[in-house]
Amino acid sequence: LFSGPGRCIIRDGLEEISGSCMEMINLKDQFTKYFFIDKNPICINDLKRRVGEKTNVEYYNDDCNEIIKNIIELVSNDSLSLSIIDPDSLQFLFTSYEYLSRKRIDLIVNYPIGPIERAISSVLVRKSNSSVLDRFHPGWRGIVSRHNWGNSKKENIENLIDDYVHKIEMLGYHSSPLMI
Repeated sequence: LFSGPGRCIIRDGLEEISGSCMEMINLKDQFTKYFFIDKNPICINDLKRRVGEKTNVEYYNDDCNEIIKNIIELVSNDSLSLSIIDPDSLQFLFTSYEYLSRKRIDLIVNYPIGPIERAISSVLVRKSNSSVLDRFHPGWRGIVSRHNWGNSKKENIENLIDDYVHKIEMLGYHSSPLMI
C-alpha cells in the first residue's frame, strides 16, 4: 500500500535508496505474489520500470482504501502474507484494517507522526475540520485535549501510537515493540 516509485530520497544528504517495494522484490527468498498500489500514476509507472519483467507482480494505480476490498479476495486463506502500510500523510482509512484482518496478513505500519502533529494542531488551534484525522485514527480526541497538547506532545504521540496499536489489536492482530 502506498508503494511509491521504488526509490526514496533521504532529505539530509539527498542520497537515493531503494524503497520497500524494491527491497522486497529483490529478496533472495521471494514472495509468491506482489501487489503494489499507489494512487499516483507516475509512481506506478516508475515502479514498473524499476521492477522490470517479473510475472508475479500486479500493479494498481488506485486509492488503496478502495482497491483493498478486491485485492484481499485474491489472497489465499492459507497463505502467509505481509502488508506494508506506509502513508506519508493521513490517507489510510482505519476501516481498511478490517479488510486486511479477514486474512492472515502480517502488518508493518508507519504511523506518520509529523502529519499527525500538524493535523491535531490545526484542529485544536485553528478549529479545522477533523474528518480526515477521524478516519485515519478514530478516537484520537480521547487521547489529546487542547489543554495538554502543547505541553506534552511527546507523551501525547506515545499515547496516540499506543491507542492506534490497541485498535489494530482489537481486530485480532498482535504487536511487537514499537520504534519511535
